[in-house]
Amino acid sequence: MKFLDLKLPLDLQSLAKLFRDVCLLKKGPQDIPYSVFLLILLCFLDFGQTLLFDMGLNKVQKALDTLTLINSFKAILRLASSGLFVFIVLQIKQLSSRWIQTFTTMVGCNVLINIVAFPLIVLLFTIMPTEEAAAPSSMLSSLIFIFTIISVIAAGVWSILVNAHIFKHALNIKFFMGVLMTFACSGFTILIVNFF
Repeated sequence: MKFLDLKLPLDLQSLAKLFRDVCLLKKGPQDIPYSVFLLILLCFLDFGQTLLFDMGLNKVQKALDTLTLINSFKAILRLASSGLFVFIVLQIKQLSSRWIQTFTTMVGCNVLINIVAFPLIVLLFTIMPTEEAAAPSSMLSSLIFIFTIISVIAAGVWSILVNAHIFKHALNIKFFMGVLMTFACSGFTILIVNFF
């Protein structure tokens, strides 16, 4: 078996179904194929989503301005620090051989959740009141605004539950400990990204 086999282990539809099932807490990282190429591909997708999201929200006009370069560095650092955290906790439990599948699952599920959440977040920032504009004027726009906020919060909670599920399976721990590991991973990532 080569270290970097430059093909996907399954077709895209099968991979999407696998990640969907993990996001629905039906499958775990052990069900995701071991593939360095898939992990690298998903990291590029996650990185691209982060940049598109940032450019969309900040209305960045130039692709290579300073803000985009800084956010590109932070996106890479976020991925690297998350991967490092996962590796460290797996190493502590002497399960480092699970790193590729575990991190592939985390990144793949993050990409899938972002695909679902991105339109909601764009909608939220589109209808969010600004200093120039007052709060939503009609009852319908107020309801859309509230629904969008609740949906974005639900996507965030869903992401936490999915990562807890992944940690539960990867580390052979209880679900509650998986939730704690998810918060620890987020804290570690925030600490590293904000340090630089």
